[in-house]
Amino acid sequence: MLKIASFLQAFALTFGAALSFSYAECLSWDELLAEESVIEVNIARRATMFVGYLNPPQLGVCFLGEDFYNIFIVRLVKEQPNRHFFWIGGPHSLDLVDTASRTSMLHEGEEFYFDLATKLSGPRSFPGIEIEFLLSFQGEIDFFEPVTIYFTPFMGGTFSKEYWLPEKYLDE
Repeated sequence: MLKIASFLQAFALTFGAALSFSYAECLSWDELLAEESVIEVNIARRATMFVGYLNPPQLGVCFLGEDFYNIFIVRLVKEQPNRHFFWIGGPHSLDLVDTASRTSMLHEGEEFYFDLATKLSGPRSFPGIEIEFLLSFQGEIDFFEPVTIYFTPFMGGTFSKEYWLPEKYLDE
């Protein structure tokens, strides 16, 4: 009986999430950049990586697609409310393992290291994005304050950029 109740609860959450996000209208790549939902972090001569926060449904659906985002919301964000997901994308020269292990975030004096990296696949509609992945960490973040995304390559130096989540996503 418990298995059936769990299944029905998961189905209701998935179905409800699908209905609530099915009408999300995604911004174009240029609009995402203009409103700074996505920031560009230049990482020396190697490449430029783009970073965006995925927890707000309106952004997450645009980056991941409705089906994947609905599963993502139900299984991860609902179960772990302090889990935060970031999308990183760039050219093929952006090495998944290297970038994931060398990217961190600073918020109000506390440093966060990403503990989950997943490569995404499938056709993308973002210009110049050839590789993309998710990074995740667990912790308390107040997005009314900026976070700073850091990348530290093998060859030394640190590249960073401040990220402010646009105000319209703070209530989601």
